[in-house]
Amino acid sequence: MSAGTYSVGATFSSSDPNYRNGTGIGSIVIDPAQPTVSVWPTASSITYGQSLASSTLTGGVASIPGRFAFTNSTIVAGAGVQSELVTFTPTNTTEYTTVTTSINVTVNPAPLTVTANNTSIAAGAAIPAFTYTITGFVNNDSSLVVGGSAKLTTTATSSSPAGTYPITFSTEALTAANYTFTYISGTLSITTAPSVSFTATSAVTGSQAGGYTLTITIKNTGAEALTNLILSAATLGSTSATPLPRTLSSIASGASGTFTLSFPESIGVDGAGVAEKYSGTINGGSFGASVRSVTLP
Repeated sequence: MSAGTYSVGATFSSSDPNYRNGTGIGSIVIDPAQPTVSVWPTASSITYGQSLASSTLTGGVASIPGRFAFTNSTIVAGAGVQSELVTFTPTNTTEYTTVTTSINVTVNPAPLTVTANNTSIAAGAAIPAFTYTITGFVNNDSSLVVGGSAKLTTTATSSSPAGTYPITFSTEALTAANYTFTYISGTLSITTAPSVSFTATSAVTGSQAGGYTLTITIKNTGAEALTNLILSAATLGSTSATPLPRTLSSIASGASGTFTLSFPESIGVDGAGVAEKYSGTINGGSFGASVRSVTLP
């Protein structure tokens, strides 16, 4: 009989005159049979980030027709050999029950790429700290899952001429439970410092009674902005100005910028001649002037 619930009748007959014959109705339940799986299937390997649905089950032998499938194919397992549930579902689910067991699934680590970021500096500038970018994260992971260290270096120095130089990994020791790493070098480009065009003039005001003021005016006569102007030294006679150093972030083409410096009255007397000197850097280059003598007001 097929699985299911059936009604049954029963009749009682007695040869004892003290009992009467009788009849009754009952039921009997026939449970579905459990099929026999003699060989469970094997699973193809997948890569971390893929669900079990990406693994193919092959093989598998059961005593009746049916199919094998992962019990929960949406699972995204970590890298390694994982034990996952597989269920055999009979074609005839009325007469037979399902059967479930665990099989091994190999989950390969996902690949990450660590790329040194390209960098450009002007000739003569200090070699900067290099950085890198990691790409390839899956399963909503981020760089927070990465440990270990990676360090970058280059063959260039601050005195290297203009050109391109490799940025390479001196340490390749990043780690992550579900990933492998590939390291890609970058390029350091050292460029020739741009040429600049400017004129500088100066004027001294004040008196011995109250001290003197030196105003240095720099006019940008070039086509591009002058940037990062730093006045590092300025003297009248043997006395240095205050305050130093002084910085101007930028002077646009055709515009002017000024440095205003103070000197004490002790540098000389009104009408005396004193030597003027000043120097600094601009756009990565240097500027300066040495005037044999200026006359104090």
